[in-house]
Amino acid sequence: MEDYKKEMLELLHRYYRPIGEEENRIFASTAKLLAMFRGVIPHQPIGEHDVYEVLKDAGFQIEKGLAQDENGDEIEAFLWVLYERLSSQQT
Repeated sequence: MEDYKKEMLELLHRYYRPIGEEENRIFASTAKLLAMFRGVIPHQPIGEHDVYEVLKDAGFQIEKGLAQDENGDEIEAFLWVLYERLSSQQT
C-alpha cells in the first residue's frame, strides 16, 4: 500500500501544487481524484481514505466550492484546492 501512496504523491506533485496562482486554482473532490488515480493504480488496493491521507500529508487545503451531485445538479461542497502546474513547471 505504501508503494501506491508514494506513486499517488509523485503523480499529484507532477501536475499540481498545494499553493499557487489564483488563475491556476481548481477544485476537485476526493472521489474525482480517486478516479484519476485508478487510471494507473489497480482498483482494489486504494480507496478514498488513501486519497484523503495523501492529499492531507502533501499539504493540500480544503475550501467550499461548487460540485455536481449524482443528478448533475450544482451543489456547495467542501473540495480539495489544487493548483495546476504549467507545462514548463512539470517535473
